[in-house]
Amino acid sequence: MKNIFTKKGFTLIEILIVVAIIGILSSVVVVGLGPAQRKGRDSRRLSDLRSVQTALELYYGKEGHYPTGVTTWELFSATLTNADIGVKQVPVGPSNNETYFYGTDSAGSTYVLGTVLEEPSTIVMGSSYKGIPPSEDGTPIPTGKAACGEPDGNFYCLTL
Repeated sequence: MKNIFTKKGFTLIEILIVVAIIGILSSVVVVGLGPAQRKGRDSRRLSDLRSVQTALELYYGKEGHYPTGVTTWELFSATLTNADIGVKQVPVGPSNNETYFYGTDSAGSTYVLGTVLEEPSTIVMGSSYKGIPPSEDGTPIPTGKAACGEPDGNFYCLTL
């Protein structure tokens, strides 16, 4: 005779073990994505600098010099957006509205754009330069490649 009271299903212990295994696997995946996320933010930083570089060339075409006398990224952004060159917004960094670095000589004939990269192994293509910021406050003063500091570290800059 069949027992009609036989129950089929999972015990509480079995369910807890499955939940624990899923938790461990998901934490491994999240930890493994860290470097990819940092490289993704670095790629955005590099892309932002290239778009700012384009805006600077538009500004130069209209004014005959690059913006001078700007001491903060906010003032620099306002200068570009108010210049009537088609720039509506100047990007800020992907992490907590970080700002980038901009410096120019007094005549506005050359400039330096810079950012701090999160991932030292980020591959940078082009004629740019990786180094450390040249001054304590991170404000580059253009003098060619020396404006970007020493050739090691996570500071990336574009010079003209």
